Amino acid sequence: MNGVIARNLLRLSALLEDEGYRKLAQQTCNAFSVEIMQHPFLFVGLLDVVVGLELGVKNVTGVLSTADITSSTVPRADGMVSKTDEPISARDLLIKKVRDEAGPPAATSTATVALVDIRKPYLDNIVANQSAWLMSRNPLYKDLRAGEPPKNFMLVCEAGSCRTVDI
Repeated sequence: MNGVIARNLLRLSALLEDEGYRKLAQQTCNAFSVEIMQHPFLFVGLLDVVVGLELGVKNVTGVLSTADITSSTVPRADGMVSKTDEPISARDLLIKKVRDEAGPPAATSTATVALVDIRKPYLDNIVANQSAWLMSRNPLYKDLRAGEPPKNFMLVCEAGSCRTVDI
């Protein structure tokens, strides 16, 4: 249970760019440091957080700014493109790209993933925009606005810097 709490605190610190949550995760791990040294196999959840604290956390955020148009091509895991009967939405394609960018570490404390919707109808309607809370809490997202022409992209933040990846 303590490992889950510490992991969530560490991931919140990366997602919200808030050092306070990182300190709380560190304090949670420190509270069990003697026991971890004696019996590490009993604290696998906390060890995952210790690794995240040491290596840092990669935050991959998909920014959805185009209309939810569909495409008839779906990228496969091997990078090839195949035709399918079911179209894929721009949102679903962006989610797939975000998960691919995060990779296997998304299942650990060393990566977080998010999706921010900055399409005009959603920015104007706070109730319908599920990413409004995240945008209000993270200083990196507060000023996101759709460009001309609008395009979807990813923000990949790690080690104190961010880069933009076009989709």
